[in-house]
Amino acid sequence: MAILHFFTMTLEEKLQHSGFLKNEIKVYMAILALGKGTLTEVSEKACVNKVNSLDKLRKLTEKRLVVREKETAHIVYTALPPKQALRQYIKELKGKYDQTESLLMDSLEGLEIQYANPKDLPEVKFVYGKNKIDAMQLEVQATQFDEMYEFTNVDVALKHMTASTLLIKF
Repeated sequence: MAILHFFTMTLEEKLQHSGFLKNEIKVYMAILALGKGTLTEVSEKACVNKVNSLDKLRKLTEKRLVVREKETAHIVYTALPPKQALRQYIKELKGKYDQTESLLMDSLEGLEIQYANPKDLPEVKFVYGKNKIDAMQLEVQATQFDEMYEFTNVDVALKHMTASTLLIKF
C-alpha cells in the first residue's frame, strides 16, 4: 500500500516527504521554471513573499541546488541541473547520516549501561569547607572501592575539567 502511494504522489509531495518545506519547494520549482532570475522574479513566480523567498533561496543555495551570482547591479539565482544537484545533495545527506549513525553507535554502550543500571551511574558531589572535605575523604576511604577519587577545590577542578572528568564517584 505504501509503495503504491509513493507512485501516486505528486512531485511536490515527494519533495516534501524528502524534507523540503512547502515554500522551499515553490521557490525551487519557480527557479527551475525560470532557469535563472532575481529575487523579485523568483518571488513572483513562486507566489511567495520576498523575505520568505530569500530565506528559501539561501537554503537551496546551501543544498547546492541553486547558485547565487552577482550580475551587474542585481543578484541572480540560477538552478543547477537537477540530476547533478540532487545526486550531490543525496551524497551529502548520506555523509551526514553516516556521521550521525557513528555518533549514535559510539553512544550506545553508555546508553545501555545507563538503561541497565540507572542507580550505578557515577555521581559527582561538591562539598565546601575543609571539615566537610576531610569527612568525605574518610567516608570514601572507608568504602574501599577500587576506583580513584580526586579531591580538589572548584577553581582547580574547573581549570582541568573535560567532558570525561569525574571528581568523585560513589
